[in-house]
Amino acid sequence: MPATGPGEADRRTGQRGRGRRMSIEGAPMSQGRVVMSHPTQNQNVKQAAVALAEIGLLSWFFTTIETSRIPAGVRRRVPLMESRRMPPEVRAHVRTAPALEAVRLATRYALPRRSSPITPDRVYRSLDRRVATYVRDHPSATYCYEDGAVQTFEAAADHGKVRIYELPIGYWREHRDIMEEEAGRRPEWRDTLPALAEPEWKKERKDRELAFADEVIVPSSFTRRTLGAFPGDLGPVHVVPYGIPPPVAELLEPSAGRRLRALYVGGLTQRKGLADVLEAVRSLHPHVELTIIGNGPVERVPVLASAVREFRWIRRLRHSGVLAEMRRHHVLVLPSLFEGLALVVGEALSQGMAVIATDRTGAPDLFGPDEGGVIVPPSSPLALRQALESLVRNRSRLEHLRRSALDVAARNPWSRYRDRLNDLVANALTA
Repeated sequence: MPATGPGEADRRTGQRGRGRRMSIEGAPMSQGRVVMSHPTQNQNVKQAAVALAEIGLLSWFFTTIETSRIPAGVRRRVPLMESRRMPPEVRAHVRTAPALEAVRLATRYALPRRSSPITPDRVYRSLDRRVATYVRDHPSATYCYEDGAVQTFEAAADHGKVRIYELPIGYWREHRDIMEEEAGRRPEWRDTLPALAEPEWKKERKDRELAFADEVIVPSSFTRRTLGAFPGDLGPVHVVPYGIPPPVAELLEPSAGRRLRALYVGGLTQRKGLADVLEAVRSLHPHVELTIIGNGPVERVPVLASAVREFRWIRRLRHSGVLAEMRRHHVLVLPSLFEGLALVVGEALSQGMAVIATDRTGAPDLFGPDEGGVIVPPSSPLALRQALESLVRNRSRLEHLRRSALDVAARNPWSRYRDRLNDLVANALTA
């Protein structure tokens, strides 16, 4: 049998192939341009693309749908269109493959129960295949995200190109173990834990992506800790917390008398600790009122159906509407059991909200003790109740936390995130 070249060995085994990186060592930065890809362009993805564009490292950004050319009036009527608009700094670099995602979204909104025969996984894999084809023929490094990287990284490994991987949420093995434990604690919430139904091929894909990665970027210390469960060797893991929007100029005092106005924003799932929020708030009635913003399997999970009838519930809002609701509340409550760095935490801080969160939300990477909020242990409605009750009883402390939230936001702008990310990527291209 003929000898197998290093690139082919990397592709077959999923190894990082450090020897293949020698081909770019010492090369000028202009020869190490980066191809990024992501199907849906979350805010952290947009900021990463802006970061690389700012210093001339971004070659192309591959995605599914990009809506900057659609008239603003149309975008305003369809919130999803606004969320798929890339920042001006990136638009010249965007390449799209819209067909499959357009069909998925159209059928999702047209069919009963918002189902679709085209899954997000299929969209991710389709875009991954397209980017892999491009990478084979162009001198680029690659920057990819979980579930959309393995074929791109295989092609990059074959051609000696750097593979940078961002893991926005924790590692799947740790996720599965925590969710299994939680399903035992709250079996009535099991149907809100989709991680328990992930197919084996998807888990294997996640592991191959990590095995191929030269550099791994995560948004929080918790995410880095979960990678301790990875069964193989990993490249360097770097914590780069996401940024926070500019803080509001002044605090607004929500008008609710002596009631504490609490807000939950996120998917209606026990991964984010919603059951613990409900239990804690019920025990403090009428001193705490709760607004829930988010969507979930309300029709098939009785405890969810009961909760949305009991409390003020908003299924979905534009981003500007969420920020407006934050300014009408005192405290964000997000006792997640498993997270990366919840963008909603930074957004709440920027609007002058105190934050009650667990150490699995990324919050400890943004603020310290007695500033911005309170860190509580996960899966503890009692601790959550005590944190809420302390703010009901001690309004001066609540005021202090809300004011210090604005300070936290001011010192963690998105520009800081972009600077740190650029340093890491530049070092990866020249190491």
